[in-house]
Amino acid sequence: AAALAALTVLACWQRRADAAALAGHRSDFAAWDYGTALAAGLPEGALVLDPDAPTAFTLSYLAAAHGRRTDVTALLYFRTRWGYEALRRRRPELLPAREITSGVELQDALVSHNLAAGRPLYVDLPQKAPPGAPLLAEGLAYRLLPGPPGPAERAAAFSRGTTAFGVLNVRRPRPDAGFFSLHAGAYWSSALNNAAIDAERAGRPAEAERLYARSLAFDPS
Repeated sequence: AAALAALTVLACWQRRADAAALAGHRSDFAAWDYGTALAAGLPEGALVLDPDAPTAFTLSYLAAAHGRRTDVTALLYFRTRWGYEALRRRRPELLPAREITSGVELQDALVSHNLAAGRPLYVDLPQKAPPGAPLLAEGLAYRLLPGPPGPAERAAAFSRGTTAFGVLNVRRPRPDAGFFSLHAGAYWSSALNNAAIDAERAGRPAEAERLYARSLAFDPS
């Protein structure tokens, strides 16, 4: 009887601890804000190459739980054999017909094959792009291009990006937020900073200053 009573008390304590943990996340919208803002800036049929965990988790959640942006494909796990075989089964059109034998070859093939097919291919951070690959910032993501963008293409992308930054909003993570919430919030300040760099290069110092200020105000670190 004493053991049963102890187990009952322990179960009740665990329930209270679980409820408290869930309540602590109720006002944490970092993942939701980042995921919906990222998804809003991606064109139909977009491919996201090797996304970070926060990007992969939020896009997968939006598609599975809310039916949002089911047309967006996160290219995950392709560096493993089972990931490669799963991708070939589910989306064979994204891969060349030949057999691929290494992760490096597979990444090169994913990029070259889909750019040649005209599919919109993105990374969630600029450093994810293959060395020397032309990039164009578009909102919270970065589009891989088959060749260097011209001035008109850069100007159009910058205009779309600044419009998005004026409409979308990502709330600052709570001070006690966990790793993934802080990471999700960091994409927003990073994207604002990169947009400011583009504005500066385009000879628009006032716009650059405004974007830099927003980036620093969101993440003073």
